[in-house]
Amino acid sequence: IAAELGAKIVGKSEDLNAYRLQFADAEKAEEARKALADRKDLNTEDNYGFNRPAIAGSGADSPAALFPIDPKPVGQGGQVTVALVDTAVQPLEGKMKDFVLPSVNVSGASQASPTDLTHGTSMAQTLLNSLALAKNQAGPENNLGAVRLLPIDIYGSSSSTTTFEVAQGLYHAIQADAQVINLSLGGTGDSPMVEYLLQMAKQKQIMVFASAGNTPTTDPTWPAASPYAIAVTATDWSGNIAPYANRGSFIDIKAPGSSRVYFNGQTYISTGTSTATAFVSGQAAALAASGIPPAQTAQAIHKSFYVNQPVVQRAPGR
Repeated sequence: IAAELGAKIVGKSEDLNAYRLQFADAEKAEEARKALADRKDLNTEDNYGFNRPAIAGSGADSPAALFPIDPKPVGQGGQVTVALVDTAVQPLEGKMKDFVLPSVNVSGASQASPTDLTHGTSMAQTLLNSLALAKNQAGPENNLGAVRLLPIDIYGSSSSTTTFEVAQGLYHAIQADAQVINLSLGGTGDSPMVEYLLQMAKQKQIMVFASAGNTPTTDPTWPAASPYAIAVTATDWSGNIAPYANRGSFIDIKAPGSSRVYFNGQTYISTGTSTATAFVSGQAAALAASGIPPAQTAQAIHKSFYVNQPVVQRAPGR
């Protein structure tokens, strides 16, 4: 088909039986779209891009945070897996490192600088620190040590990714039997292939949390706007939707949009709907680790973080 259309195959997924084609220009792509419109033996869709997410800011030197949860050995069926579909997750410090599973690399090995904090590392720490908050609220008797993070790198060394890689990341997360999928990314293009996989996750009772975006507008952001994902926006320190955060009818819940993370002796302040999404994923993982079924966990998350409900958050340093 590629040869017939004068296209170049630049990506493929045997698992999804999908190929990514590249054309010389927009005119050639439009000609191919028309040529394939009547084919009954295949489906086509446009491939939308996502820019590599960045950390919002950094601060002064600080010691590494003391993580208060001990990882527990878990048998078959006892592990609570959170799939983090993002950029690469760098090695974490202290007990946190024992909560991270070997990474799945969709787009090849990452060339992340050992001195520059990646977005995935920031999200991993935010999610685990959310677990720590759940421990403080639940008391010493809990099963939070059974939670594990599965990093799924869909960026590799590229400055952006596309819906094609997002779909592959979702597929790997579903195949890994994750209970929670964190999508701290978003764009303007809807993808039937991504939508199909989100629907599959819903059918398997996997909770998918997706960030609403930091534009801010009321325009839908994908995949957060999918009915099979839970769209998360961010709040400021007073509990209102943050000035930078997207809002609108597609939003399901809101959560604190800032977190403090540590890397190489530096304190970083991660800000955005990505951070809010990771926070909520951590809370969902804590509920799942307590043995609460997926449907009840989703209900509890909606009740606690409902978009029209006040969210209380402590200011930095308090």
